[in-house]
Amino acid sequence: MQPGDRVLFRGGVAYRGTIVVRAAGTQASPIRYVGDEWGPEPAVLDGAEPIADARPCRSARDCGGAAEWHGLYRLSLAGDSIAWDGIFQQKRPLRLEPGSGALRPGTAKAVEGSNGRTVLVRPLPGTPARFASGAGRVGVLFVAGGHVEIRGFEVTRFLPAPRFGPYAGLAMVQLQPMPGVRLAALHGSFGLQQAPPIGPSIAGVTSGPI
Repeated sequence: MQPGDRVLFRGGVAYRGTIVVRAAGTQASPIRYVGDEWGPEPAVLDGAEPIADARPCRSARDCGGAAEWHGLYRLSLAGDSIAWDGIFQQKRPLRLEPGSGALRPGTAKAVEGSNGRTVLVRPLPGTPARFASGAGRVGVLFVAGGHVEIRGFEVTRFLPAPRFGPYAGLAMVQLQPMPGVRLAALHGSFGLQQAPPIGPSIAGVTSGPI
């Protein structure tokens, strides 16, 4: 990749995983990563993986002995995902509840003895019962040599504290820019904050526009 290059991401497509940018532009010719110039919708940087094994509870026994099992969903997480990585219904995060109490709408809890791999959910009313797991990833990580522009993306469903990678356990709810990197027209479902840079990176969950 050379200074002045422009990388377009197809609008409406969800791109999952961490984006790492290592190439650098120049002040006169930055490298541009653009999410809103290919199609009518912005490209989506999505921090969650859809949960394929999600179904209504069939009985109390089927759902970890939950007495109020009617209306609950049982989610079986795949790969490295566990409940504490974050559970989402559509784009909305669900509150993870401890203990054995009854679940309210929009809350979830891990089934005892499942090591966080089986989760019960009381879905939000009026929202399709489609779920995703945060997969323990960092929010958005751009590592760059400088003179890079990142613009026009929707950023959604990232964890405030990733479980894996160099930033594991650190709060990532802030946008942390580095000198020579310009961010524009990023938008999503979290509030935007500015913070000093952490090394040669941008990391975090952002909402805008900025």
